[in-house]
Amino acid sequence: RVLRDGLTRFPCVEVRYDTAVEALSASADGAVLTLGGGERLRARRVVACDGGASPIRRQLGIATTGDSYEEPWLVVDLIDD
Repeated sequence: RVLRDGLTRFPCVEVRYDTAVEALSASADGAVLTLGGGERLRARRVVACDGGASPIRRQLGIATTGDSYEEPWLVVDLIDD
């Protein structure tokens, strides 16, 4: 909640819930997302909060490593070139 509420300080950030991403292509200057229903968005950065079995992670070929346990926790992996 703290992270979500803090995003209100940034007018360039759009938060969407329950939004299906059909395709994502990443490049050096950002990303293009194709959403359910055919809507297309261009973004400098995308944060996909869709869990360890992430469809976005699979689309981009990003493997998960390590173990999990029964505690609420958050991992944020970012690459900013």
